Amino acid sequence: MPLRYLIDDAHAVKQAKSALEAAGLFNKLEKIHKNDHGQFVVSSTSDTPILDFPYEEYTTKNSDITPKMPKKYAVYPPMVLLSHPLESDDLSWLPSGCTHVAINQPIDDENNAIRRPTNLKPLVGDFGPEPTPQTIENPTSDDFNRAFWCSATQNQIWQTWAPRHTMFSRGNITEKARILHQFGDLSGTVVVDLYCGIGYFSLSYLRLGATIIGWDINPWSIEGFRRALENANYTYKVIYPGDPFDASEIDPHGTIRAFLFLESNEHCLQRLGTGNAKLPISHVNLGLLPSSKPSWPIAHQLALNSTSNTTNIHVHENVHKDDIESLGQSAAKSLAGALTQTTKVKTFAPDVWHVVYDISR
Repeated sequence: MPLRYLIDDAHAVKQAKSALEAAGLFNKLEKIHKNDHGQFVVSSTSDTPILDFPYEEYTTKNSDITPKMPKKYAVYPPMVLLSHPLESDDLSWLPSGCTHVAINQPIDDENNAIRRPTNLKPLVGDFGPEPTPQTIENPTSDDFNRAFWCSATQNQIWQTWAPRHTMFSRGNITEKARILHQFGDLSGTVVVDLYCGIGYFSLSYLRLGATIIGWDINPWSIEGFRRALENANYTYKVIYPGDPFDASEIDPHGTIRAFLFLESNEHCLQRLGTGNAKLPISHVNLGLLPSSKPSWPIAHQLALNSTSNTTNIHVHENVHKDDIESLGQSAAKSLAGALTQTTKVKTFAPDVWHVVYDISR
């Protein structure tokens, strides 16, 4: 059953409504109201908790009005993404402007290093050519242009991706909002994102004024990030495998705001000159799930080399609820830092949470 959030602070109601709208989950048919306990009730169309407020299940009063409407879906213009098959061919429920429909399931292949959504099944609309080994690993500009692209705007930040080739998780909206509201002005500093994807978290750090250095091995993700940078009028540079690069090009006060490396982050320290390039690294983001452990040693070295007084490392992990505290302490020990905050982002499976550990060096 869908969830409704119970909010005590009147000022937080608009924030909750906006977050649900951005994720395509706000139930417009259920009015925001106060319950008998004086709490504001904001209703979602989803049974997955994505907001950090108490919630309860409810039965929608309008379920008999739209029996053929999917119980759960997300809107990424011009695409609607389902988690369950359609019960009929009636598409009258499609939101305005949406022309494509697909069904998707979580990525269940641990060897899928580039996190390509192999379980996507297009139902309505032209989703572009079927992926081939060549277009997956070495796409051309023509391949990018022939593909179908969709988008989402979260926290007033626009992102885009080709759903046959790149994943997107709307549940990360709360972590993106935390970045924007918690970390303040980052002008004159560098943020290293070792799994930048389409700019999931990097674009939030850019909004705060930081210069981004990002790595990803999926060319479709880098292209999505590049398009988002274009859309926001950021100056950027993409570095491809084998391209020469001088770390002195990175100037936190310069005009180039993002450096995107299409290669494994195993080359990070070499690209940045190991200990020779002294950069004011304020944050290092390790956003790979189910685990970012392979990059912990890289993050440790980046923090050692940083000229900032404090470098905050953000470790993303999928963790069983009983292991959340112990893994946080283990990460802090491995990174030789202090665990300053543990944030539950969203549930990933029964009793398993996507958690972000903030470790300060």
